[in-house]
Amino acid sequence: MKFFFSKHRWRACAVLGLLCGLAACGGSSDGTSASPTAAAAIADSLAPTPTLTGQLEGGSGPAPGYIEGMYYSSSAGSGYTDSEGHFLYRSGVPVQFSVGPVVLSSLAGAPILSPFSFSGDCTMSDSLTLMLRFLFGLDTDQNASTGLALPTVAPSANSAAFSTYTADQLDAVIKSVAGSSHGLADTATAVNGFITLVDNEKWEQTYVTDLGLLGSEASQGVTTDGSSWIFSGTYGFFRETDDYLPLQSNPYAIPLALTEQGSNHIGDVDYYNGTIYAPIEDGSAYLNPYTVLYDGTTLLYTGTNYLMPQPLLTEGIPWTAVDGPRGVIYNAEWNYTLKLNVFDLQTFSLVRFLPLSQVMDRIQGAKVYQGNLYAQSDEFTDKAVYKINLDTGTVIKMFDQRPDLNGLYSEFEGIVMRDLPDGTSMHTLDKYPTDNDDENGAYFRHFTRTVPPLRLTFCPASASS
Repeated sequence: MKFFFSKHRWRACAVLGLLCGLAACGGSSDGTSASPTAAAAIADSLAPTPTLTGQLEGGSGPAPGYIEGMYYSSSAGSGYTDSEGHFLYRSGVPVQFSVGPVVLSSLAGAPILSPFSFSGDCTMSDSLTLMLRFLFGLDTDQNASTGLALPTVAPSANSAAFSTYTADQLDAVIKSVAGSSHGLADTATAVNGFITLVDNEKWEQTYVTDLGLLGSEASQGVTTDGSSWIFSGTYGFFRETDDYLPLQSNPYAIPLALTEQGSNHIGDVDYYNGTIYAPIEDGSAYLNPYTVLYDGTTLLYTGTNYLMPQPLLTEGIPWTAVDGPRGVIYNAEWNYTLKLNVFDLQTFSLVRFLPLSQVMDRIQGAKVYQGNLYAQSDEFTDKAVYKINLDTGTVIKMFDQRPDLNGLYSEFEGIVMRDLPDGTSMHTLDKYPTDNDDENGAYFRHFTRTVPPLRLTFCPASASS
């Protein structure tokens, strides 16, 4: 009779023999005691990796948006994610997630997984958008604000990868497992619901700086070169240290040629790569909205300006924001803002429009930070700060600012994002709340992000973008 051993069985037998030898002999060839640590190490290498518990998050509703009812299968076990998205896995071993015949992903288990994990990156790709429409369409109560709870459907024998399905086929799967009243969610509902969940965050005002006399001259906008503040007034610029000591100024910065044709107001400026980008308008005619470039060190006019399309800026150009990584620059209508105008940063030619998920009013300033646009409004009551996703146009209201000192409201102006050692990152500018024109000045408010967005958990690299 012949005996056949696979190489894996032979290795196991050899290791077991070694363990038995170490245990039985109690010593080494020279008569000394064998190390129990060595034997234990070999035994540990044969033991199965421990079973761990992960969570599937990033659906909708209250953070972190647990996804309930999705089938999972791994060497650690199988079943359905519970109301807190729990699943079992072993480190480094794939877990397969599916709904009926649709295999959404097979990937290494981890403490936290999300739809970003399923899609393989943190961009809003067409594939991720379709997956979100699929998941939102499966929601049992069809109310995304309460979270995603999927019908518990086991995988079928003819399961196939999500990427092989068309939108119509996915719609048919939803109807077959969730009922005829269900179907693929519309794109806006799914995308805005998901982005609102992963990008929402909380801020708190930490302290306020009274700019005093500086505020009377420079209360229209503010930017930074990373080591100092650059304030814009109605007519010029003022660079200040972190202690608000003057470094440079150019109090009359509007080019003469523009002044002669009526330009009379600088808005909320931005700084990028050694250049100040200044929006300059001719109120109250609002016929010639310009973006004018200045040297970021001397604050002097570089000789370059761009006349922006007036039909897109019928109420002036109150702000401009540079997005260096994307190579574009943004502006928008001041009031009843339905979209962002996106221009090429080199040529200033119009690239596209970014429709917004909701209307914003009286936007006075905006800056790009960690890939999103933060915008300061001067609405009559709310004085809100908004966060706008620059891939989807999803608008999220961060908070209201209602100082209402002495029964009067400030006029809120510019905003700048800069990480300071004291933990503050957002800084907003507003004029003194007064009805006396002789009492001019401004407050510089500093905010700390107290609850970061889930995106930074799902996609840590987003913090450096």
